[in-house]
Amino acid sequence: MRAKPKDQSWHDWLYNAAPDFGRVPPDLAQTNANADTLFVTGKTAGFDRLPNLKALRRLQVREIAQEQLDLIGTLKHLTELRVFGLRGESPAALGKLTNLEVLTFEWAPKVETLGWLTGLKALRVLTLGDLKRVNDFAPVSKLGQLSFLYICGSATSKQAMASIAPIAQLKKLEELSLFAEVSGGNISPLAAMTWLKRLNIANNYPVETFAELATRLKTTKCEAFAPTRTFTMGGETYIDLIGKPFRRFAKNDPKAKAAIAKREAEFAHWRTQFEAKRR
Repeated sequence: MRAKPKDQSWHDWLYNAAPDFGRVPPDLAQTNANADTLFVTGKTAGFDRLPNLKALRRLQVREIAQEQLDLIGTLKHLTELRVFGLRGESPAALGKLTNLEVLTFEWAPKVETLGWLTGLKALRVLTLGDLKRVNDFAPVSKLGQLSFLYICGSATSKQAMASIAPIAQLKKLEELSLFAEVSGGNISPLAAMTWLKRLNIANNYPVETFAELATRLKTTKCEAFAPTRTFTMGGETYIDLIGKPFRRFAKNDPKAKAAIAKREAEFAHWRTQFEAKRR
């Protein structure tokens, strides 16, 4: 696996600094036999030639059928795999890829379980997205070498999660990006993850929840550990209030000042309460 600079987040390492997978070739018969990186789709001619590419280490695929995924499961030399769109029901074949260090698995509406992940003991970077029939993430707790975990839905579909407790067992996890709808809104197990370096989390929990996490995870970087978040979009500057009820203001909105002051006071109140309990 390529090295990650110490000051770079895993998110940037994966999404912003990764070498490009290139363009989809019209036919794998024309692909360089020594290619180590490849991008194909389920419609790429000669898909069944993939096992002939012995130097292949990084593979990105889109919109593949079950039999094509099963074929990918024979490529045991892969160290990075990105799957966007599986029309089949079982990713079990991917559980044989024991050299995988980086896996992205998204847009698989028929997949119901994650048990196939448990054999991927070398995995350090894992993204799971838009798995509509999956809500049990307990198998992820078996991936003790994980450094980065990203769980999300999509623009049109929320990702359900029965419990976050299994994630809290990942003692080597450095960075967690959690954009799932946790059952009952209970994300309290995160408070025990004092080893986390970075936490990215959806802004859809009560103010007191974020305030408690901020008091417990003192060395963890997280935008939600402050009363507000400022960002620029389309040339305009906006301010989000952290915690429910969610509100967004343009920076120069005359209503913003009072709302921000109120949220800051609320956040400070809860932090004081939780700090007092810890003494």
